[in-house]
Amino acid sequence: MTSINNFKTYSEKPIILLVVILFCLSLLEIGLRIMGWMPSNMTDGIFVQHGTSYRLGKNIEKLTQWPSFSYVTYTDSFGFRDKKYAERNINEKPYFVFLGASAVFGNGVNYEDSFVGIFADSLTEHGIEVLNLAVGGHNFADQEALFIDFTKNISRKPSKVFLCLNPLFIYNFDCKHQNIIVKNGYLLNEKAWRTGYIRLILGNISSAYCFIRNNIRTLHAKRIKSYVNIDSQYLLMYSKHGKMHDSNIIKHFEGYLQRFEQYCDQIGSTPIYVYIPVIDSFSLNKNLLKLGKDPGDYDVSFYEKFLERYCKDKKITFLNPKPILKDLYDKGIPLKFIQDAHYNQFANRAVGEYISNQIFLKEKID
Repeated sequence: MTSINNFKTYSEKPIILLVVILFCLSLLEIGLRIMGWMPSNMTDGIFVQHGTSYRLGKNIEKLTQWPSFSYVTYTDSFGFRDKKYAERNINEKPYFVFLGASAVFGNGVNYEDSFVGIFADSLTEHGIEVLNLAVGGHNFADQEALFIDFTKNISRKPSKVFLCLNPLFIYNFDCKHQNIIVKNGYLLNEKAWRTGYIRLILGNISSAYCFIRNNIRTLHAKRIKSYVNIDSQYLLMYSKHGKMHDSNIIKHFEGYLQRFEQYCDQIGSTPIYVYIPVIDSFSLNKNLLKLGKDPGDYDVSFYEKFLERYCKDKKITFLNPKPILKDLYDKGIPLKFIQDAHYNQFANRAVGEYISNQIFLKEKID
């Protein structure tokens, strides 16, 4: 009889503990909502499936809240990021197009604070529109296909096309997405999407979950300041032994660029290449020493020099905001988010103003 009672006691403890935890979480949920702490994402995501890849949905308004930043994404009637979701009519005005990945999309900032948005604002008085086709996580092939699909279905073609290339975008130029599935606008791994989707649902409905998650990330961010943690692909991207130092692969990449240029020429658009430096590359040599690695085995300027040389040979306009950003970095001005490597508002403004100044100085606005 005693053993039975002991068994009941032991079996009841987990249940009691669970009830206590749920009660505490309920109180936390109520308290946070009273204080105005709402879940991170109250709506569906911003993506739609496109073959094995993805694109942005049309006419979307999406608030994203993370520990490092909070911003709103609007997409227009084309499915491109914009300052608002609205019908875009570009048949009566000249316009420019931007292509690229997350830095060009403007992860972490509102459209008007992204460098594309800042540049677009500088063209308003000239009656020129700007379309931002960039999508976070897109590779070269994704953006090229999106650009071609768009221009084939619009009568007026863009007068200038800004292809923005950062080292990772170049390094992965021949990669294609696999195993991606879109659920309610969110990107998930097709092979293990359920776990990720559950976390997203919790983030959509529970303030308590978001509060706990964000605080864990904040503690992690403080902790990682005390040591260096560099992704292996990041190191390989800059390594002198990486694939981009193979002359055959460089020729292959040049073939991609030439095909892109030929299409631009075919539709009457002028390509302009913009180098988008990674802020963490400014401290790479220092971090390599901390890791016990030889900085001589790495070259952070490789992609920049390659593009500059390539554009000079091809007589293509090349824009490089790296010197300006490096100068700001050396002055101790933060250029990225604490828990995210994307450009913050200050860096975006510096790049946007740089591109605007260069276009007004070097290019005839048409």
